[in-house]
Amino acid sequence: MADSQLNPPAQRRFVEDFVSIDIGLLKRRGLFEPGGERTVEVQTRVGTFTFTHRPPEGRIRMVHSLEGHRTLQTVELQVAQLRYGERRYFVCPINRERASKLYFVLGRLGSQKGHGLVHLVTTNRKADVQRGRTINLAKRLKGDAIGKGPARGMRKARIILSMLAADGAKWVDPEALQIIAKTFKKEENRTYQDEMRRRIRGSSTTFALEEGRRSQMNWTQDEVLRQLAEPLAMVKAGTFPELPDLELPPDHLHPRVSLDVRSLRSEGLLEVEELKAAALMWNRKYSGVINYTLLAADFRDPWKPYLLVENVDTFLRERYHQIIPVDHAEGRWYLRCPFTGVRRITLYMREGWLGSDKALNLRRKAWDPALNPTVKSDLDWEDPAQDDA
Repeated sequence: MADSQLNPPAQRRFVEDFVSIDIGLLKRRGLFEPGGERTVEVQTRVGTFTFTHRPPEGRIRMVHSLEGHRTLQTVELQVAQLRYGERRYFVCPINRERASKLYFVLGRLGSQKGHGLVHLVTTNRKADVQRGRTINLAKRLKGDAIGKGPARGMRKARIILSMLAADGAKWVDPEALQIIAKTFKKEENRTYQDEMRRRIRGSSTTFALEEGRRSQMNWTQDEVLRQLAEPLAMVKAGTFPELPDLELPPDHLHPRVSLDVRSLRSEGLLEVEELKAAALMWNRKYSGVINYTLLAADFRDPWKPYLLVENVDTFLRERYHQIIPVDHAEGRWYLRCPFTGVRRITLYMREGWLGSDKALNLRRKAWDPALNPTVKSDLDWEDPAQDDA
């Protein structure tokens, strides 16, 4: 008892309570670009961090500024060579171990292990678990997580829905609450989360892949590859047909089905040196006349990976074949638009073809369809079976 009074247990410090600096953020801001000394500023709730790197030095210089006070610190770097280039790590100034993220605790940068930080979820207390989950969701909503920008579109909808479902509003900081309030204020005569659930369920890649697995057509990977054997052989022989020149009138972007590279990766379809396949069953309210898509992800040549896509219209018995190149840059996967060649995370479908919003002339805002009433959206299709009846 005397020992416990003389040496009380150290108070826990939680990861969620401290500002972190991710090396991926500094890379995306151009800190490690060649060509001389580079400087990057990062604004946080605890002040401004200024990082300076001078190639080929294996360290960076950090200056923390808050209300006229400045703190200087030097952090060493470590470079690991990978298949797709190289990856940098911080060397923790406290325990000398490499880390991709450093935390600012008591005026000093260090790794989670170096500072002895733990996650709130490790306490197993319901209140701590809830607070940790809500703080992480709020960071993603505001754009504080790993240097990403503020959440938009479907990503914002998913985060808000998760925060509401978690019932953790009392842990949300005022800035995040303001974003949520503005989001709901924009919607008129309908509940925002119900609308977002409808869009996510009907048009997302994850929804289509799940429906493909549950389909009565029993689309296994081997069956999809058998269906795509002929176009895959054409790709190998270099005789794959070219895409048509599209001249499409403007149309609305949402709601419309999309092919998202992040969903494909999370489903395990983007595996290096492998050939994967899957079927995507669409909700035709958002895909027009296309019922399903057969997709083969060919990464057997890691330098030229691509997706082979077959969009199927079962009523008119038409098939739309496309090759979608896949790129890997700065630790992320991208899809190249088959029509323009630009890199995109998400491609959209219109009249049987997948492409970027600009290639398919899809508009988010600033377009009034009343200005051209003769244009009919490809989503306003008519079921031929009803016409026959």
